[in-house]
Amino acid sequence: MKKGIFITGASGFIGGRLLSALVEAGGQRVRCLARSETPLIRELAEKGEVELIRGGLFDGALYRPALEKSDTVVHLAAATGKVKPEEYFRVNTEATEALLRECRDAGVRRFVFVSTVAVKFDDIRRYPYARSKLAAEKSVARSGLDYAILRPAIVIGPGSGTWDSLSKLALAPVCPVFGDGRTLIQPIYVDDLVRSIVSIVEEDDLGGETIDLGGPEKVSIEEFIRRIHRAMRGKDPRVLHVPLGLLIPLLTVLETFAYSYLPFTVGQLASFRFEGTADGPHLRAAGRGEMKGVDEMIELSSAHAKEAEREEAMKRECAALCRYLTGKGPTEYVTAKYIDGCRALSLGEPADGFDAALLRAASFGPVFTRLADAYSSVLFRTSLVKKKLVLLLAILECTGYCEGLLRLREPVGRASLAGRMAARAGAF
Repeated sequence: MKKGIFITGASGFIGGRLLSALVEAGGQRVRCLARSETPLIRELAEKGEVELIRGGLFDGALYRPALEKSDTVVHLAAATGKVKPEEYFRVNTEATEALLRECRDAGVRRFVFVSTVAVKFDDIRRYPYARSKLAAEKSVARSGLDYAILRPAIVIGPGSGTWDSLSKLALAPVCPVFGDGRTLIQPIYVDDLVRSIVSIVEEDDLGGETIDLGGPEKVSIEEFIRRIHRAMRGKDPRVLHVPLGLLIPLLTVLETFAYSYLPFTVGQLASFRFEGTADGPHLRAAGRGEMKGVDEMIELSSAHAKEAEREEAMKRECAALCRYLTGKGPTEYVTAKYIDGCRALSLGEPADGFDAALLRAASFGPVFTRLADAYSSVLFRTSLVKKKLVLLLAILECTGYCEGLLRLREPVGRASLAGRMAARAGAF
């Protein structure tokens, strides 16, 4: 009988989704190791559906009791992005070896290690992330545990670091493509990857396999970037090819004394240089027919990105409108209620281009908000700015956030009010 599953990196992009999938699948107690408590982990822990151990991979004494109650470990925790080379090896290699020792001491039988397809690139000498993962793979293979090593290709989905990087390139006024852009990639959607991991975890015998995981389509990296631009901007992008023959030697020199200041490194350009596709028994877990294609994964990720952009825009609106009305910025609670109210009342889409321009102007700051409000009061009473000001006024009144600031302190006559308004107008 299986005792339970222990997940590392549960607060990460893939880890959170895997945690939910394993809880939904049921049948085993789920325990997770994470340095921080995300809202999802907190919710599942409060319901008693997962057990959280807060700490790092080197805190063996802290998580050993949880390991002793588990027979399968899914190791996701890793250093990614741009960090110092030694940090990749400390987290990805040394910490994996520390976890393997704890697993053996605790009697854990099965170990699923999520690596990367980048370990197969033709040249990883300048790619410390890939080298650290390859070293960790070797440690897993000689651990004596029943193991499976998973090598996902580029993972796409809302919150993916790779998606964020590629979409920034795709949305630039001129899209930079490093090299000739013909290098093939085989992106996999995060939910398909998670389903594959769950399927593998449920197998009785992991068999010491190394499994590549990729999506159903192979596409050139330039075409992938072009599709992102078309999905988010509705037109074909202008593309600028940056010669790698000149860039790689330059970056190699700069990395020796200015590594921390570089926007990217030689290693991070590896996906533009080397084919990142899945070979061998890949996709056996999820099945090609069930997996999302490139256009669908871009559509889902871009929709999430657009929604995030809208939310940021509403936060800026709320801050500008609140300072205009009260002279101070909103609290997090007021901002959250403002966003909820805009969505509930469908106050997201301006009536026309001028309405949209007026709202953008109002978001620049209190002075522009005052001008937009003055114009709307006289010439455009149904403007979105006016509607959002009314919404925010209602929220502020209900919360008591601006007690006494949004009403006159004593009744005044028309003549007195006209005089005050004239004085304010003159001062302004």
